[in-house]
Amino acid sequence: MQAILEVPTEGAPVVSQDQAQRAANAYVIAQIDPAFEAVSGEYYDSQRMGKGVWRFIIRCEHGPLSPICVDAETGGVITLTSNEICVIEEKAAILAARKQGVIPVDEQGYVLGEYARRQASGYLDDQISMFYSGADPIFVSIDPPVWQVTIVFKMYDQGPFTLGMMDVDARTGEPIPLAAEQIEQIRERTCAIIGRQTSATTAG
Repeated sequence: MQAILEVPTEGAPVVSQDQAQRAANAYVIAQIDPAFEAVSGEYYDSQRMGKGVWRFIIRCEHGPLSPICVDAETGGVITLTSNEICVIEEKAAILAARKQGVIPVDEQGYVLGEYARRQASGYLDDQISMFYSGADPIFVSIDPPVWQVTIVFKMYDQGPFTLGMMDVDARTGEPIPLAAEQIEQIRERTCAIIGRQTSATTAG
């Protein structure tokens, strides 16, 4: 199955870009942070959503954070989940910390979940390949505390699928290395899953 791509379309939306941007900015101010803004609007025919949307980029003073979409027919903002909003706020905190040359931490002194996820992704990229990344960090209050991160594989039209867990030190942000046996098992399972999916596609 081929991946569905979203590309800019030349069709005429009902809601203008200015109207959509005002709606997006009002949502960002009310729901996320008054210091953020929605910029760089572009009209898309979203196959995933089944409708035309205006897509903007939420931006803080230090850089871009995440896309936000507005229904091009109704002018309603496609609402973000509480988890998505949390990630956007953490991305802003990471950019601010980077400017200061420090590690982004919360009130308890633990690194942010999004930072731990990025650290895990970098480790997986270095140790296995660029097609592996971290996802869905969960704080685990043990001694020492860690962020438990899901290991995900995605390569073009293959995946995403989960291949296990890894930990990131919640105090330092350093990934806890996987054993050589764990890395080999991840590779073997990846090959097995891809082989099964390929066989099913060929048979179909």
